[in-house]
Amino acid sequence: MSSSESGKITKVAISQLTTKKRKTMKRIQSIFYVATMISGMLSVASCSNEDEVATTGKQVPLEVQIDGVQTTRSIIEGSKFVDDCQYGIFASSETAIIENGVNVCVNYSKGNSTLSKNVYLPEGVDVPVYAYYPYNANYSNIEYLLQMPIDATTQTDYLYGYSADSDNRLMYVNTEQPKANIYFKHAMARVTMRIKKSADNEKTYKFPYINLLNVDKSAYVNILEDGAILDASGTSNLTAKPSDYVLENSDNEIVADFLVIPENTEGKKIMLNMSDNISSFENGLSAAVPATSWEAGQQYTYTVTIGDGKFNISKAIITLWNNTTQDVINIGDGEMSTE
Repeated sequence: MSSSESGKITKVAISQLTTKKRKTMKRIQSIFYVATMISGMLSVASCSNEDEVATTGKQVPLEVQIDGVQTTRSIIEGSKFVDDCQYGIFASSETAIIENGVNVCVNYSKGNSTLSKNVYLPEGVDVPVYAYYPYNANYSNIEYLLQMPIDATTQTDYLYGYSADSDNRLMYVNTEQPKANIYFKHAMARVTMRIKKSADNEKTYKFPYINLLNVDKSAYVNILEDGAILDASGTSNLTAKPSDYVLENSDNEIVADFLVIPENTEGKKIMLNMSDNISSFENGLSAAVPATSWEAGQQYTYTVTIGDGKFNISKAIITLWNNTTQDVINIGDGEMSTE
């Protein structure tokens, strides 16, 4: 077989796999579209415990647990997935109504996830479960799984997830296997600035405000398409306030973290500003951040060196999102698999 023929076969195989994955995702989306139109009128999103509606036939209540989450509310400050936080889930089917399956609030406390109301799984029906953080009672229909709004100015560690098996592949729940192990991923990227002085710089600097300028302000996340970013718009200036903000010698450093909407910064004027005055970004020191393609679930660490008369920002070192100690909770950021 010639190399050209081999190449053609490889391209065909890749195309077939891609088409298969797209068809699988389309089927999942159709499940939620059809079922939500019916069950959405029967279920009201709420985080309060409610009396359950009587059901007929053999039904089993859905159970959920977090099987791959790390932290959420203030990850850049190193805090844990705190007790009494809440995330939301959607469970639906194209062949049956899943009672209370639309935007159910789940209360997380001490490693346990408790649904605010029972979600009943009908016999003989396989059901995918999707999740997101933080919980929002206004997400009352399927559109929010396709377009979950995110806003960089809130510095929220937005998460999305799905029921998964031990290999983090999408798994359906049913009456025989009613427990959904939720595998969460970061919707945002993490940018870390490590700021230090060069050995020949004898000046002392105080930078209580570290600013990342001109990043995307808002966008939407398509949870059913593995966190695809849609319709990014606006620009924003993000400010970090490090607890240690004094540079006295080359041995100490200032560390500032930002959560950013995934984007390719090529051709954009993303700037780093270090200042002692939050009221004006023209004060202090500023420099352009090297062009980078920020991707969800990745950490981009830049080394900023302040020399005597010069100021340099290195290209980013790219790693998986590096978290501080999170007890038993971990978030994974590999590609979603439907195989």
